[in-house]
Amino acid sequence: MTLGFKDPEIPHVKWRYILTSGKKKSKASKKPSTKVSNQLPRSRRVKVEKALEKKENPLGSLKSNKKPKTHRFARTRTKPGEMRTIRFPLLETSMGDPWPIRVTVIHGAKPGPVITLLGAVHGDELVGPIALTHLLGSSFSGFDKPLDPNSLAGTIRIVPVLNLPGYRMRSRYFPDGRDLNRESPGTETGNTTSRVANRIFQNIISGSDYVIDLHTAARGRTNLPQ
Repeated sequence: MTLGFKDPEIPHVKWRYILTSGKKKSKASKKPSTKVSNQLPRSRRVKVEKALEKKENPLGSLKSNKKPKTHRFARTRTKPGEMRTIRFPLLETSMGDPWPIRVTVIHGAKPGPVITLLGAVHGDELVGPIALTHLLGSSFSGFDKPLDPNSLAGTIRIVPVLNLPGYRMRSRYFPDGRDLNRESPGTETGNTTSRVANRIFQNIISGSDYVIDLHTAARGRTNLPQ
């Protein structure tokens, strides 16, 4: 293709011509964005962001002088200023092991957010269960202790071992070979791990303002400081 244009620097030359090829210049290829292994898909990230926009700030209740309501979990009520351990079955079944896990509810005498602490989502990661069991010991929990429900604002729910069957087998996975941490929020009619994940999501995660999920390196794995 021939391209012509006036050159103001050379008045006696009316036109200058440049011969170019007829091929179009290819657009620079976009570099693929870096993806993290546990990065949320865009569709799920949008849903989470919308849910967070609708949710009121739970810290606003700390300024309230109102008496907190009774905390309800798994058909069990915990009054303000009480601490109670509840057995919550991961499966609703009439035959076999329902895998009951222990959920300790520390319901403060003052209103505030609900914070849930989870351990052993992967059954072979043992630091979380040890830390949370120590947190529930007499050094931290009870009258005149750091986790005294009578002086607490809000509710703390502690689950030392979430993946009970994996913990018993010393395995990262559920008995069907699936990763519980990859199935959330799960479905009511899916595989075993998916149904358990859905039950956990509906009863434990959804009722929390904040969730702290403790993970660590297991046998054959190494976690380095970030």
